[in-house]
Amino acid sequence: MKMSIAFWKDMFKFQGKLARKAYWVGSIVNAILLALLFYAISYSAGFIGEFRGTASETTERWVLIIFIVEYLVYFLACMSATVKRLRDAGFSPWFVLGLFFPLLNMVVIVLLVMETKQHHHETREAK
Repeated sequence: MKMSIAFWKDMFKFQGKLARKAYWVGSIVNAILLALLFYAISYSAGFIGEFRGTASETTERWVLIIFIVEYLVYFLACMSATVKRLRDAGFSPWFVLGLFFPLLNMVVIVLLVMETKQHHHETREAK
């Protein structure tokens, strides 16, 4: 839970660093929570489950607005966390733009898995 809190702490601030474990655990936990929230709202609005087809046009609009707001908040948190993680790994935060391009996003994901740069230097100095 601490990792998920670290993910959301200062989510609109793009300064600072975020450790590898906190980034990945926070990303996975929050993706699962977001999916569950989408499912719960869809189910309660009647889009899926036993109430299928009972949603009114007004309900559909409100649910769509709620989905968009939730996704934008999650998107900003993910971008902020990715910038912090790239900085922690010793790379330029501008690499976050690579996530928007199909083949370049795989390179960015590899960069996000890399060790923290400071930890890497400490292990070299210890040898």
